[in-house]
Amino acid sequence: MIVGRRSFAIVLIVTAGMAARVTAQTPAPTVPQDSIDRGRELVRILLETLELPGLSITVMVGGQVAWSEGFGCANLETGTPATTATKYRIGSVSKLITAATLARLVEEQRFEFDAPVQRYVPDFPDHDAAITARMLAGHLGGIRHYQGDFLNREHYASVTDALSRFRDDPLRHTPGDRYAYSSFGYVLLSAMMEGATGKGFLDLVHEELLVPLGMNSTEPDIVFAIVPDRSGVYTRADGQLRKGAYIDLSDRWAAGGFLSTSEDMARLGAAHLGNRFFSSKTQELLFTSQKTASGEKTNVGIGWRIAEDARGRRYYHHGGSNIGGRAMLAVFPDADVVVSILANLGRAPFGRPEAVTIAELFMPQAGDGSVWDPAGVFDYERTTKEGAVRGTLTLTRTGRGLSGAIRPEEGAEMPVVWTSVRGAELSLVAADPRGQLEIVWLHRDGSNLAGSTWRRNGDFRARRRMK
Repeated sequence: MIVGRRSFAIVLIVTAGMAARVTAQTPAPTVPQDSIDRGRELVRILLETLELPGLSITVMVGGQVAWSEGFGCANLETGTPATTATKYRIGSVSKLITAATLARLVEEQRFEFDAPVQRYVPDFPDHDAAITARMLAGHLGGIRHYQGDFLNREHYASVTDALSRFRDDPLRHTPGDRYAYSSFGYVLLSAMMEGATGKGFLDLVHEELLVPLGMNSTEPDIVFAIVPDRSGVYTRADGQLRKGAYIDLSDRWAAGGFLSTSEDMARLGAAHLGNRFFSSKTQELLFTSQKTASGEKTNVGIGWRIAEDARGRRYYHHGGSNIGGRAMLAVFPDADVVVSILANLGRAPFGRPEAVTIAELFMPQAGDGSVWDPAGVFDYERTTKEGAVRGTLTLTRTGRGLSGAIRPEEGAEMPVVWTSVRGAELSLVAADPRGQLEIVWLHRDGSNLAGSTWRRNGDFRARRRMK
């Protein structure tokens, strides 16, 4: 099926409204309705700007669902709206499922984290180097990633069979020497988990993680299985929306083979906070950056990636992309906020910046509580590796908030399509001419603004023009 931009826009508008009516959840009592309203507006802009078929989002605060909603279409052929029950391909966010199951086995003393591969998978080639589970979980093991063989069409009966895809290939580097992302490293990790317990990997995930957390809508994406609420899978080529290519994920259950809902993914994230599921010792293990042999931090713990937002708040995250699926999961430990966003368009250009911006809406406001109006005309300078970029930022007060534009001295104007003013903080979202959203996080700096941009990477300072 091919959908042109005009016909797709009609489907999008109709189904987005229908889905919102069908799937909107009652907000948590402690969450201001304005936070949900602003988040909903941003998601609708995201859906329209990126021309996503469907999307579901869940935000949890303090371990409780604060907002959960579906937008757009789960299946374009049937017109089925996306809901909170829609199951999407989550791609590499599956690695967090694997990491969490592994952590449970370590807590139960059923798995030795620093054991070499051969303790649990004796016939795996040693490559004249010691590779441990810790290395594999942090992408330090040297096992190769996909090399032109992402689109697998062969069905593998077991994890052990799937090892044949890479077992005899040379290592990319000496284990521990450097960080190199590897999905096949996670397949090997799942084989180690099977060897340690005598149970199949999928059974371990079900027993150790999905059942205890009530993640009843998470399951392996078996291509020939009949799966209720499974989303359609879509891709974009030559400006048109198409059905995604056939792919069999039995070669990578642990690395990118699961289906899930936004609510189940949020449950997974919330389970990592506040000693709800894991001990503080295990959380420290999961969220502490590993290091290379030379002592350089990788900013990756056990599966989870470690970062700070523009306000200096620490958070943990992972994204995923597959044929017809895109996922983002981010958790903010200090605020106890979790954001899960899933969509049914492969390689859809959203991720961390959108998740962080939405998470901010559900966090305490910064500043002294005084009222300020950021409307005005500003001369801005954005620093980049290539040098400074200058231009004008215009913000105008309207009945719905702020509108305006970012106008660089050279290059296309970017209209401001969404703003949020919370305490001393201002977040801006502008429509990027590349078909993405540019996000700018600012704070009040006297009468001026200061902060940073995301996709164009750099500090952003804006000096108000005097009248």
